[in-house]
Amino acid sequence: MAPLAANETVSKVLAQYSITKPKTIELLEASNRNENFFILDSGENKYILHRYRRNADKSRAIFQLKLQQHLLDNNFPTSEIVKTITSESILTIDNTLWALFTFVEGTEYNFSRLEQAAEAGRRLAQFHNILSSFHADPIYLDFNLPIREVFLKSTSNLTQMHEMFLNQGVDDELSSCRRWWEKLMNDLPLVVLDRLPSGWIHRDYHGRNVLFSGDEMCGLFDFDELTRGPLACDIAFGIHMFGREYRGSRKIRPEFANSFLIEYSRIRPVTRDEIEAFPSLLLFAYLPQTAYFVNHESDGDNVREMLIREVTVLPEVEAEGKQLRSILAGM
Repeated sequence: MAPLAANETVSKVLAQYSITKPKTIELLEASNRNENFFILDSGENKYILHRYRRNADKSRAIFQLKLQQHLLDNNFPTSEIVKTITSESILTIDNTLWALFTFVEGTEYNFSRLEQAAEAGRRLAQFHNILSSFHADPIYLDFNLPIREVFLKSTSNLTQMHEMFLNQGVDDELSSCRRWWEKLMNDLPLVVLDRLPSGWIHRDYHGRNVLFSGDEMCGLFDFDELTRGPLACDIAFGIHMFGREYRGSRKIRPEFANSFLIEYSRIRPVTRDEIEAFPSLLLFAYLPQTAYFVNHESDGDNVREMLIREVTVLPEVEAEGKQLRSILAGM
């Protein structure tokens, strides 16, 4: 159960909704990023009360809710947004943003289910297609800038990273970061990046942000990282996340990678340029960025250890990217 102080605040938030005598208020997960409270009312209706912790920008939160509603309006599986008694989609209580959603019954991704990997590919293509008609004015934060802008700012990103970790004994790691970023910009220059089909991308499409009912996806969540960029960013990362052997692994299984991409391509054909860019875009998903460390440092995390750990995995990610190109060579 959530601590008493949190329950008191949650009760204050719930008073703004037409929820009859909630009898259960349980903190499902606690992190420095966000919090989700499971709510069960007297009528056995289930909800998730979401507390925005890292994203304290109300305009960005409202933007994400508009996007989520657009998905719902187009029959894409995600949770419904519950309005307050005054028809608001988001609240500010005790200097924190809150939103209430319907609870979605389901299970996390099962790495042994090839059918679920195929479904993940199919749903990602639907996600991209549906959001091609989403035209709300974008709101970006420092950690979800458009991909092209991140590429343009790669030099300043490295400069800021060096300043952030100055005299912390990680000179080798910082030099390694620079080499990896230079490799990315050489392998995927802007002129090539700009040729790739672009649109709204989730940027955090993995098995813990979705729920399944059997082998059918019944919910996609967490739009904090959503931004604009090459659709291939999501595809490459999705193939990796749903194609790997288990959570924490970086080894991609050929059968799962093929199934994901085949089902994606049935709905939205993938270009040869996109497939050729997959290894670079997969590497990009893992490359250290200053905004990422700034956010984690404000959360109290040991960002020095994070930098060391993340630089260590880059050679393995590059190898899997090359393997992915080989796996998909015949498509």
